[in-house]
Amino acid sequence: MNEPLDPLEAELAGLHPRPVSAELRQRLGEQLNAPVGSRRWTWGLAVVGVLIAVGVVALFGPRREPPAPPTPAVVPVPAAVPESESPAPTVLAYQRALARSPEDLNALLDQQAVTRSNPKPLAAGTFARSPAALDALLGDD
Repeated sequence: MNEPLDPLEAELAGLHPRPVSAELRQRLGEQLNAPVGSRRWTWGLAVVGVLIAVGVVALFGPRREPPAPPTPAVVPVPAAVPESESPAPTVLAYQRALARSPEDLNALLDQQAVTRSNPKPLAAGTFARSPAALDALLGDD
């Protein structure tokens, strides 16, 4: 450990703190001799001030209005479907006609084809064609 001193270490070894001034000693003495209650009052007033400020902000701060109640959804009433003169036969009627004979089933189907009007074609799929385009495509046969 007999290494020579580095120049920086030699410079640092020569540094000493400045002596405390008389004015600093006097101020420290005054604060140490001050009554303890005055510091407590200062902190107590600071805490009370903060609590009052929080209360004022809570009472008079920005308020959010409650959300409006949702409006009830309007459900459209479906239009009444006009009934035809004779109701469509049930599956049971078709089964009975087929049980009698294939000609009875054909007669029942022909009767329904005559009594029902020609309905418009229904659009199926995402890119459906308009009824006019379908009529032009199919033509009148």
